[in-house]
Amino acid sequence: MILEDEMKRILSFAAVLIMLFAACSCGKKETVRESYSLDRNFVTEDEENGFTYVVYNDHSEIVACSLPDDADSVEFPSLLGGKPVTVLGGAMLSNNTKLKSAVIPYGVTDIGNNLFSGCTSLAAVSIPDTVRRIGCSAFYGTEWYEGLEGEFVTVGDGVLIKYGGKGGNIEIPENVAYLSDAFSGNSRIFSVTVPKSVFGICDYAFYNCDSMTEIKIPDNMTDIGICILEGTTWLIAEDDEFVTVGDGVLVKYGGSDTDVTVPGNVKYIAGAFMNNTDIVSVTLPQELISAGEATFYGCSSLVQVIFKGDDTILCDATFAECPKLQSVMLPANLKALGAHAFSSCTKLTGIELPESLIYIGRAAFYNCGQLVGITLPQGLKELGASAFFGCIKLESITLPENVVKIGVSAFSCCYGLKAIELSSAISKIPDGAFSYCGSLTEIYLGDHVKTVGKYAFEVTDGIKVYVANDMTQFDDEAFNEYKSVPEIICGSGSAAETFANKNEYKVTVRDGNV
Repeated sequence: MILEDEMKRILSFAAVLIMLFAACSCGKKETVRESYSLDRNFVTEDEENGFTYVVYNDHSEIVACSLPDDADSVEFPSLLGGKPVTVLGGAMLSNNTKLKSAVIPYGVTDIGNNLFSGCTSLAAVSIPDTVRRIGCSAFYGTEWYEGLEGEFVTVGDGVLIKYGGKGGNIEIPENVAYLSDAFSGNSRIFSVTVPKSVFGICDYAFYNCDSMTEIKIPDNMTDIGICILEGTTWLIAEDDEFVTVGDGVLVKYGGSDTDVTVPGNVKYIAGAFMNNTDIVSVTLPQELISAGEATFYGCSSLVQVIFKGDDTILCDATFAECPKLQSVMLPANLKALGAHAFSSCTKLTGIELPESLIYIGRAAFYNCGQLVGITLPQGLKELGASAFFGCIKLESITLPENVVKIGVSAFSCCYGLKAIELSSAISKIPDGAFSYCGSLTEIYLGDHVKTVGKYAFEVTDGIKVYVANDMTQFDDEAFNEYKSVPEIICGSGSAAETFANKNEYKVTVRDGNV
């Protein structure tokens, strides 16, 4: 079977993306951000005690969480990978109706969208005063959230999490430093004045505030989430081609051109192009600092995108669900592709990745069914889980020598994969790495490979595995449900030989080194 936990994560993320950008009648949007620091000093991704996390030079971020079935509480660790945990990613525990309490450790600064959304039994939450950002719907539907009272309810370090006032013309008080989605779906609000004390606004903060005709946002604000004004009377009435707020944050594209050139005054993009079915090509300016989360999600006619800026940062799901996308000129100094960056770009046959790239995120090329080849840059260090899952026409790939790690199910369901060259630095073949790669006939495991995980070669067809390290350990289910008996080529008396004999696989004792 395809690794169950990883499939749950993929499908959960995909489902959240669909909900995020589909019509929503309940007045709440759902979204997820796996990482806030895609541009900064990535080190590695790992898992510990059910928490999957990404490590950077100075901090770590939890991106997934798996609790025991009977768990009714969660206490997030304050330290992972030797670095302090500062970010809790989105939707990790959403709709867990067994949870009753949650402890967020001191030092966490960011809580992702939908983290506890739908956890209806969650009655006790501990939030430290280090928390500076809370994403949309993070606690929506919880008993704890429903019990909060007051006109302007803040938690952490001045995060406005709930509004209990009567509406009308609102002036947000100076003690507020960040706006969560406290006003989302409120039809009684006519205008909002955001003070200079507020440094940021979360995704969908004023979503469907359909009576709001005026919004005042400080001119120097750049930390603005996607679609903050979607469904407001103010945004609907704005008829400029490019509508910006704050310091050059593009919140709406109101033009009719299919070939779009974004002007140089745009520094950030916050959901302006999502689900646009008309645009065919987009050229982005050198001045663009960041293309926000899901910038071109669901742009069903989009064929080409050009980034003129070398240093533009890309976030998660930048091009997800763009079925006609064929050509992208990425920023020359790009360090990381976020989760689901090109997920389900089913016409994408190839792409040139910049040499600066060090990390390809979870499911970055998930279900890119026409991807036939890709050259990975020499500086690449890691492939996230399911990075190339379902790339059924990918025939061969070489992992550069700097790659030290590949994630769970990284090449699962690459039915056409015939050849892969691993880097000599890889020490582990993770669970499900090459499962359902039916065309893969042989693979060489170098001296550094110490372990081969569960389902690593599941449903392969008579694959030959050359093992250089006599100490390499195989999980008992590494070749689960194979079509033809696998062959292990290994040293005499090696752990691999013992494993192969135990499972009645073919064994060839090699002469000398692999």
